[in-house]
Formats: sequence, structure tokens, C-alpha cells
Amino acid sequence: MLFHETGQHPEAFDSVFPNNWFTTHSSSDDEDLEKEKEKERKKKSTLLVLYPMAAPSRRLEQRPDIIGAVGASRVVDLSSLCQKEEYLEGTGSMVLDRNHCIAYVALSHRSHPTALAAWQEIFPAWTIVSFHAQDAKGRPIYHTNVILSVGMSVAVCCLEAIVNEEERQRLVDSLQTHQQLVSISFRQMEQFCANILQVMPRRNGSGSSEKQKHEKERESVGESPPFWIMSTTAYLGLDPAQMQVLSRGGQERLVHVPIPVIEQIGGGSLRCCCAENFTI
Repeated sequence: MLFHETGQHPEAFDSVFPNNWFTTHSSSDDEDLEKEKEKERKKKSTLLVLYPMAAPSRRLEQRPDIIGAVGASRVVDLSSLCQKEEYLEGTGSMVLDRNHCIAYVALSHRSHPTALAAWQEIFPAWTIVSFHAQDAKGRPIYHTNVILSVGMSVAVCCLEAIVNEEERQRLVDSLQTHQQLVSISFRQMEQFCANILQVMPRRNGSGSSEKQKHEKERESVGESPPFWIMSTTAYLGLDPAQMQVLSRGGQERLVHVPIPVIEQIGGGSLRCCCAENFTI
């Protein structure tokens, strides 16, 4: 886990939320590897993608020191799409099911279809499941991770936010193919109950594809299963039955920390404060 302090640009008010400006990936997701020689070369590479941010202040968050610390062998920069006002804000815009190569996206002015198409050109093996969502007052949901979190075997979603029945059913069908679905209310969404993240203990070894890593994850960690991280606000917002499903009957810990200032002023919660590093 890498920790970095914010504050290099005082005007970058939201730099505590790094998950929006970059994502990392192991090599297998980025291109169609048909040739064996190319496949062997790609196995040794990792990828970092930079994203076009809607707010000018957020474009200041890109930091060479963090990019260097992540250690990806290749960088793909989509941030020039800002010039066309075509935005896509990392894992705020996209909730990624890395096990099954599915990207879930609530379309909005911060999750533009053209930018999404540019992302899929990098990751042609991935399926995009897009939909439109709104809050209880009818305002568009601008970040997907406000209403959805996808883990290895459980997903949390505020289905009330998806008004279109066909889009809602398509989302439910996709999620339930791979995960047990925990449905939360608008009130729980406002308590950041979907703005949570499943994480793994650090693993040894590298070189296998991202998908293969995840498929073998439980076996490799042995006594250390995955666990969920969330804010105390989110934890207290979940009911006992939801906690039971999320923790898989107590097998996976629900770890929570209080971050009320970030939630009240920044408008995001703990998931937004974490950008996963799949280059290690």
C-alpha cells in the first residue's frame, strides 16, 4: 500500500480522491494478445491509465511522483479528451469487475460515452454495462461508485437510483451472474453504503494475468481472506442482514474508519480515497 500526502496544489481541493485520475492494470486486459511472442512480452508489463477530469481544479491532481511510485511499465493518457469536454473519471465513473472484465458505468457529464469508447479501445476484451441513474430528488448520479460496489462474490447496489426498468434489469442480470446482490435504499446510498471497496492482503509473486490472479486469490492468501473497507458512516448504515451477506457469514471482515470531514465537505467516502495498485 502506498501513502501520499496531498497539498502540492492548494487549489486541488479534491486531491484526497486519487481513484478518479488514474487506474492500474496488469497486462492481460489492455490488448488482444494473439501472438505468443507478444503475449510473453505483455506478461511482463503493467499499465497505468490517466483520465480526463471535468473540473479544472481536479486536473491538477496528476502527480509524476505518484505515477513513478506506482511503477507501471506503460502509461496511457486519456486526459487530452478534456479539450473536447469528454470526461471519464476513473473508478468513480467505472466500477470494475476485474474478475470477469465488466465495467459498470452510470452515464453522466463526468462519464461521457465517447471517452468510454476510448477506454474500451484500450481494453477490447471488456464488456461495458451502462445505465442512467439519479438520486432521490431526481438529480443525475455523476459517479457510479456512489451507487455500486462490486466484490469477488458480493455486489452492493442502490437499484432505486436506476429509473429505466430495462437498464435496471440488465444491470441486475449481469451482477447476479457473478455476485450475490445486496440492494440498498436511497438513504443508505446517502450514507455511502455503496462507496466501499473489497481489498486483498498483499500477495507474493507476479507475472500472471490480472484475471488469473483474482481467480487464484483465495487459494494464494490461505488464512488471509479478502476484506471490505468503508467509512464508519457506511458501516452504521448497513443493517445486520446486509452485513451478514457482505461478510459472507463473518468470513470476511468489514473494516471501517470515521472520516466525517471528508464525507461532509468532499462529498465522497473511503472508496474514493483509494486507488488500487495492480502493478505489484
